[in-house]
Amino acid sequence: MWVIAACIACLAIALFGLLTLGMAIGNRQSTEENVRSAARLLGLTERKSGMTIAAMVWESHDRAQRKGFTDSPIPERLALIHSEVSETLEDYREGKMVTTLREDGKPEGFPSEIADVVIRCFDLCGQCGIDLEKELRMKSDFNESREFRHGKRC
Repeated sequence: MWVIAACIACLAIALFGLLTLGMAIGNRQSTEENVRSAARLLGLTERKSGMTIAAMVWESHDRAQRKGFTDSPIPERLALIHSEVSETLEDYREGKMVTTLREDGKPEGFPSEIADVVIRCFDLCGQCGIDLEKELRMKSDFNESREFRHGKRC
């Protein structure tokens, strides 16, 4: 089963590369535009309900790269995730439990900060090549097998 999944993943990566290369040969767009065009053709950047975790990881990491946030050391990435968690706690303590928009359109509040935490985690997974969907399923299945409160009293 895992062999089939690996083959499908390799095929998708190869197809993405071919589409990007073909677009580069066929027109004079920048590499960045070619990558975005290929991703759109493969459905990786569509905003739709039910978007896969893998697509969201790719989108988050791709956006971070395009916006100048190049791959940085993992400890720095973890610190940035921690800072987003701290901002989430601050909004919780201040009672900002709904998302509001600033004058410039930036979303703020507890739900928005949770989204920032997840986006940072997705970006890190993209940098490290982690199949987050697989890892979530494996961990979730294991947690389901554990006893109530993992056998602890508190």
